[in-house]
Amino acid sequence: MQRRKFLRNLGILSASPFVMNGMPMQIMESNQLLRAAANNNEDRILVLIQLHGGNDGINSLIPIDLYDDYYNLRPNLAIPSRGARSFIPLDNTLDTKSQIGLHPDLLDFKYMYDRGNLAIIQNVGYEQLNQSHFRSQDIWLSGINSDEIGNDGGWIGRFLDDQYEVYPFEEENFDSLAFKDPLGIEIGSTVSLGFHSADIGGPTALAIRNPEAFANLVSSVGVDPTTCSDPSLVTSARYREKLKYIMDIESQSNSYAALLAQYYQAGTNSSEVTYPERYHMNAPGAVMKNSLAGQLKMIARLISGGCKTRVYLAKLGGFDTHADQVESYDPTVGFHSSLLYHVSSAMRAFHEDLNKQSLGDKVISMTFSEFGRRAISNYSYGTDHGKAAPMFICGNKVNGGVYNQENTENQTGINGAVGEHELYNHGKNPNIKQSFIKGEGRGNITPTVDYRQVYVSVLEDWFGTDTNTVRNQILPSLDSNLLKISGIIGSEALSAGDNNFLSNRFKFKTYPNPVKSIATFDIYINETASTQISIYDINGREVMKVVDRKLNSGKYKIDHDLTALTPGIYMAVLSQGDKKLTQKIIKK
Repeated sequence: MQRRKFLRNLGILSASPFVMNGMPMQIMESNQLLRAAANNNEDRILVLIQLHGGNDGINSLIPIDLYDDYYNLRPNLAIPSRGARSFIPLDNTLDTKSQIGLHPDLLDFKYMYDRGNLAIIQNVGYEQLNQSHFRSQDIWLSGINSDEIGNDGGWIGRFLDDQYEVYPFEEENFDSLAFKDPLGIEIGSTVSLGFHSADIGGPTALAIRNPEAFANLVSSVGVDPTTCSDPSLVTSARYREKLKYIMDIESQSNSYAALLAQYYQAGTNSSEVTYPERYHMNAPGAVMKNSLAGQLKMIARLISGGCKTRVYLAKLGGFDTHADQVESYDPTVGFHSSLLYHVSSAMRAFHEDLNKQSLGDKVISMTFSEFGRRAISNYSYGTDHGKAAPMFICGNKVNGGVYNQENTENQTGINGAVGEHELYNHGKNPNIKQSFIKGEGRGNITPTVDYRQVYVSVLEDWFGTDTNTVRNQILPSLDSNLLKISGIIGSEALSAGDNNFLSNRFKFKTYPNPVKSIATFDIYINETASTQISIYDINGREVMKVVDRKLNSGKYKIDHDLTALTPGIYMAVLSQGDKKLTQKIIKK
């Protein structure tokens, strides 16, 4: 077979992806040894989730303290404050200005937040917003200022290029490589700028239908070596380099085909986790299916099979909601609602899948979108392009909470904001006061966190990348006065007993103790859910049920008569799903 036909079959010339289990994927190749000594974070994985179109952060995270302003700015879109589909209070321990109401279809984000596994970074963007989708995506993926031309590839590519040689290897050298896996894998039909390396101009893509078909294609088609030119015989340095690059890709396809097929076949998804397939409410047919869940499920299986790829990129489109963002008869359902459900439910399933396989500590996931939406809705039940939106980071090693600019004098934000700037922020929420939005805001919110400040946090605190490398090589155009958003990454796996975040939001105390008759059970819960308080004897048998019903989040003092218990030692257990707290009770 001719070389051109062989490469076309592999998708090299057309820049098509290869497809695993029916899912198109892109690969960024790795080669040779680590440039620097390996650090303790070399097995850590980042899964990026790109929300194409510009997510409406204001309907995702409703600022409760400014609810009247919120409602008046977008009465045809506003999520109600009461009723069956009202917003979900995120965290009653936050200060009043920072109180957030989650969209009702972000219930799975609430679940992860209450366990300390979700960080929300508010009001993220960049100065001088470019409202072109393509240009703004390039800015986010390149890691540059809005007035720069990106000539050095993408921020992910620069990070990987710093750690590894990014260039096709020769097949006979594959077994000697210290890192044999693709550095990056992208789900989709094109290679995003974020993965590009300045050294080679971009990653290489392969097109197949599934891992087995990919391996069969490479082994059965092959290339006749007698028809191949020796690159060393080509006199032109430019063409010699290009020919060698193409020939190396051919040999490289053999190695990656077998390796990825092996990982996929060896991997699994937990039988205890069900990935969501469809939106559970009313929405247009185009967004009923959860396409993100399938992507994350496949990534989890590759990780389970032993794939050490450092960065994955999954995508979900549809967020450019200029019209029909909600159903006219109910703002809590429709196009945008279904997308939010897909994101939160798929991310929860993904991390639960990894946790069931004891892989959760090595993976975090992070969302990003090229811009947000304006605070003011339009007459088409939609929103127009806006300057800022939230980012979400999930994982066991994430320090849960809500983040914005640190409230310190030396922490400079973008747009002249210092600390929690009163004009642009309201607590940790964006300021959507009508007086500001309709005046200086011109219908828009103003970002106070540069998106690269979040990247710095991930690069330094997750991957352990040296600060000088981050600032000088990976994100050189980031203003030196813009510091990383501290504290997002770093916690161990969380539990109610040893984590301050969770223990401050899930409390249990009994008194008097010892008790003769009436005991008071003093509890605080941050999640509206089925709640139980049971009493067990020293043999672990349940001897009394105090509470077994759904409770709304908040504080409760519950009196219960323990006269029927014989004197002795008992354990009172407060449980809400997988969260449990115990108190020893002495019955007189």
